[in-house]
Amino acid sequence: MHQHGINVAALVKSLSYKKAAMETSHQLSGRMPFVTISRMAGSGGRRVAQKLVELLNERAPNPKSMLSGWQWCDKELCRRVTEDPKLKVSIEELLNENYSSVLDDLMSEIITGHTHQDLVVNRVFKIMLDFAAAGRVVLVGRGGACLTQSFPYGIHFRILASRRKRLYNMQRFLNMNEREAEAEMTRRESEQEQLVRRHFKRNINDPLLYDAVFSKDDLTTDEIAEAMLAIVASKLKKFEAGEPWTHRLDPFRKELEG
Repeated sequence: MHQHGINVAALVKSLSYKKAAMETSHQLSGRMPFVTISRMAGSGGRRVAQKLVELLNERAPNPKSMLSGWQWCDKELCRRVTEDPKLKVSIEELLNENYSSVLDDLMSEIITGHTHQDLVVNRVFKIMLDFAAAGRVVLVGRGGACLTQSFPYGIHFRILASRRKRLYNMQRFLNMNEREAEAEMTRRESEQEQLVRRHFKRNINDPLLYDAVFSKDDLTTDEIAEAMLAIVASKLKKFEAGEPWTHRLDPFRKELEG
């Protein structure tokens, strides 16, 4: 069990981390293309990400093409975080993107000894920035669109679906009954919105954060991935030709840099 003084120190460290994590020039430049996918809980964003990466690498005309060498880093991201000896967090918590209230988090830290969640989130953010700076990666969830808004070569998507469809998906893939799936979906939705609001002062449902928004009610996983591929391929042609992309201004990042 941690002492209260350690809790305070962790909180102070977490509040100052955002600026310290973004001070290196390569992280502020983000000069390589990458993709972020935001999704409503239960809409199947991970499957779309996997399919998009598969299509990118399949359609690459040669190994030197910008379509070649793409990956999505969900499990790799989680692995790197759990390997940090300073953090106590499980793979399951990271994959589910658990994000509780400040009070719940402090109580959990006191009772179970788990690391203050802001320290974990900030470590996740740091690794995501490293991946984005390296490029040719698809980042799923965790506020990726907001975190990387000032990187000029990011392509940002969001996936939506009706509550009915998402509830069905949760029951099917998590082996839950309707009541359990409803509770889990509500929890995930709340925590996704809370993370983006708390760390970036943004609304995760704001369509202006994204280059394109897709509905899983009307489109299949393959159809969405194909549409994303077309957008990414078009952007990559501009990148290879040295043509500028629309630059996204991000007040959060500008404040940090200032």
